[in-house]
Amino acid sequence: MKYLELLNTFKNSYVFTIQDIKNIFKKINYVQIHSWIKEGKIIRLAGGKFILPDKINPNMNTDLMLVANELKNSYISLESALSYYQIIPEAVFKITSITTERPEVINNNTGIYVYHRISPLLFNNYTLIDSMVPERKIKIASKEKALFDFVYLKSVKLNDFKDIEKFRFNTAGNILDIISLTKYSDKVKSTVKKHNINLLIRYMQNAQSE
Repeated sequence: MKYLELLNTFKNSYVFTIQDIKNIFKKINYVQIHSWIKEGKIIRLAGGKFILPDKINPNMNTDLMLVANELKNSYISLESALSYYQIIPEAVFKITSITTERPEVINNNTGIYVYHRISPLLFNNYTLIDSMVPERKIKIASKEKALFDFVYLKSVKLNDFKDIEKFRFNTAGNILDIISLTKYSDKVKSTVKKHNINLLIRYMQNAQSE
């Protein structure tokens, strides 16, 4: 396998794997792969997954959310999704995702990817949005699911609306489906987590009625 062959094979791909290489070229020269990594001809992301260097550029056109989706079975949520929907004012410099696999932080040449684990029962209600790559979609939580995930993963009990206000949620112009939030709450078993989600629901109901 020559580098030009690899380049031509995966030029229209985003993330590709060792298994992808094996499926196409049948054999893998690992010494060659490590040499190309060292020379910067391919970029190692994590766990036998790679990206070509032309997909990473100084103008930050790399579609980090798509990379996050492809590194693990996951969907974008929490701070990254809330920032995307302009529900939180802060710029987010890490890509935050939900997965059913083990929690993990992956730091590579493209960015920092933070994965939080959630029960398979709650791994749902994401939508698909366009990516920078033609015909490739990004899995991202709905507004309601991003809020749910954010509060659900808090380990401490939230006492009142003042605790919710500390998160600085922007409720102006963000119409939420309260029924969806209620359905998520019905699936929660932990007493503390259910209390926190129900407090969030009451807070959002109050905000939308003003």
